[in-house]
Amino acid sequence: MIAFSRSLLPLSLVILSACGAAPSPGNAAGTAPAKSEAQSPSEEAEAATDPIQDAIANPSRSEEDRLRDADRNPGDVLRFFQIAPGMAVADLMTGKGYYAEILARVVGEGGRVYAQNTPFVVERFADAPLSERLARPGLENVVRVDRELTDLGLEPGSL
Repeated sequence: MIAFSRSLLPLSLVILSACGAAPSPGNAAGTAPAKSEAQSPSEEAEAATDPIQDAIANPSRSEEDRLRDADRNPGDVLRFFQIAPGMAVADLMTGKGYYAEILARVVGEGGRVYAQNTPFVVERFADAPLSERLARPGLENVVRVDRELTDLGLEPGSL
């Protein structure tokens, strides 16, 4: 089953790429905009903030997840798909919610993450671990979707 879930990761990430608003033109490649002399100190601090790196470095993430970062490269993956604050995204076959947690922190309060698992995955191994993860502070913008991939039950335009 794990091999099946891992094989769906590319599909899940393709769905992510079609979601939400694009980052600002000055930051389309995931790099900070060029520093201008006209920027105030607060604007400089905001420009230096990287929501993806901030989400990955969040101290509330588990040590187990941090160890997975080396193999999963979440920063590279989310930058490739240009995930940004305010977006609505789907994490298909979320499993225990590794990416859902990071995505929730990147899209922030103004965004939404639909964390989908099939009933088979939920019943076999994901129900309790995913429920525990989603009960953590800062993940209130995650909507759990326990449905088949062919029938997500999401409204058109919700992503």
